[in-house]
Amino acid sequence: MRKAFGASSWTLVGQFLVENVVLTLIGGLLGFVLAALVPRGINGSGLFPYARFALNGRVFLYGFLMTLFFGVLSGVYPAWKMSRLHPVDALKGALR
Repeated sequence: MRKAFGASSWTLVGQFLVENVVLTLIGGLLGFVLAALVPRGINGSGLFPYARFALNGRVFLYGFLMTLFFGVLSGVYPAWKMSRLHPVDALKGALR
């Protein structure tokens, strides 16, 4: 729709990438919150009395960087492909 109203290809690519990265980071942060809560639950349960589980900061940083990388990677090709569509063809595909 934005292409039909005159948005440039770079605007569409930028919007799609930002949207994809934000959604990926929200999912990644949700996963890291759960990953931090699980070791606390295991430690508090007493299932493993001689073990202490914790979240490693370096692993957290690597995971965060990988999340960001894959968010950009998974958004580049679809954004590029979408920005190259002719507006009439894009609208015809949306109406099917």
